[in-house]
Amino acid sequence: LFLRGEAAMQLRNYDLALQDFSRLLQVSGGTTRNTESESESETDADTAHITHTRFRLAEANMLLGNHLQAKEQLKAFRAEFPDHALTAYATPYLAEIMGRAGNTKWARELYRETIEKHPDGPLSRDARYRIALLDYRAADYSNARSALRQWLADAQPEEPNFWTAHYWLAMTEYQLKAYLPAGEQFLNFVEGQPEHEKAASALFHAAESFRMASQHQRASDLYRRVREEWPRGE
Repeated sequence: LFLRGEAAMQLRNYDLALQDFSRLLQVSGGTTRNTESESESETDADTAHITHTRFRLAEANMLLGNHLQAKEQLKAFRAEFPDHALTAYATPYLAEIMGRAGNTKWARELYRETIEKHPDGPLSRDARYRIALLDYRAADYSNARSALRQWLADAQPEEPNFWTAHYWLAMTEYQLKAYLPAGEQFLNFVEGQPEHEKAASALFHAAESFRMASQHQRASDLYRRVREEWPRGE
């Protein structure tokens, strides 16, 4: 069941993974067996599987959008296994759920905990990025700009959030009325990622930025591009 659940996770079949992990916990009672007939290595293997299964169950629920169940499972996992390697994932996962629910204060605290307790962890950089977005959504544009600049200073183009961070940095410049830098950054974003889901928004905001900076010809040319390249855009 554990291996089948792991395979389902790899195939993004989260419903099947959820069934397999739930069944495994039911069979085991959610705890490890410890009988005289079992060797120490068998008991250790059981412990590792059950611990991993509990995390994977929460992860599958989160990926399926079952956020209430995932939240309780992640909280329980963190409480029981505060020093486990998988807690480096459980903490930012819980932060993401809390952020989606509008509890930005708790989300921020959990992201900061991820950075402080797992500075070299797999999601530490992502936690820094998420804090910058929380700042932006809280209209704290100065802090958001600083955080995004710091994040991008040592970012690599192959990172998942590399180009999206450039977009949000341009948005912070726009919100802070630094229209010329914003316009140039929006254009750089469009040129670098013309197929990105935010490319149309970036081109429109580039036009808006140059209009606000009184560069009317550049703005007019970009508005024309928006109409030509995204005729069905809003």
